[in-house]
Amino acid sequence: KLDGAIVSAIVTDLDGRPIFEHNSALHVVPASNQKLLSSTFALWALGTDFRPKTRFWKEDGRVVIDSEGDPLMTYSDLVRARDALHLNGRDAVWVHQAYAPNIPDSWEIDDLPFRYSAPVTAFTFDQGALEVWVQGGQVRLHPQSFGIKTNLVPSKDKLNLRYDPFARTLTISGALPTKDQLLERIAMPMADHVAASLFGHSLDRKSVV
Repeated sequence: KLDGAIVSAIVTDLDGRPIFEHNSALHVVPASNQKLLSSTFALWALGTDFRPKTRFWKEDGRVVIDSEGDPLMTYSDLVRARDALHLNGRDAVWVHQAYAPNIPDSWEIDDLPFRYSAPVTAFTFDQGALEVWVQGGQVRLHPQSFGIKTNLVPSKDKLNLRYDPFARTLTISGALPTKDQLLERIAMPMADHVAASLFGHSLDRKSVV
């Protein structure tokens, strides 16, 4: 299975003595393992108790949101913040966020519908994912659809889901389960826009740094 691949690995014991080596001196890109290095650096630089903050406040005619990028932010957190500000939903939303690469160059086009390749923005919730459920024989998106149109194509074939995050369409073909169950977690389209829609009618994110 590894024919034609470049493999480099080293395993050490707790004292740093090599137990296994294969091309250990060869310099190669660590692929998805890069996240391990990034996480290790973040723990070293920020500490284990660090948690990014998201701040919300209301000004004349607009809602302001300052997001450092909290990966644990939930839909319920945003609803509580909205209710605490007593918003009417008619204000513009101004978002300042620490980062917003959206779809990085390394994202594979075939992976974009799925949660693990959701567009990357500092201001988001539920890890950039929406849940597709069958409940009472009906397809429902949780916590809500956020403008995603669902097309059902009934048949006796095996259940199949096709999701286009750009067109915001979810096509489900085949026979739906008779019992309530989670079918899939899909990527949230334009996550910062989706999150901001809970607070007002539009999003200005020109301040992204």
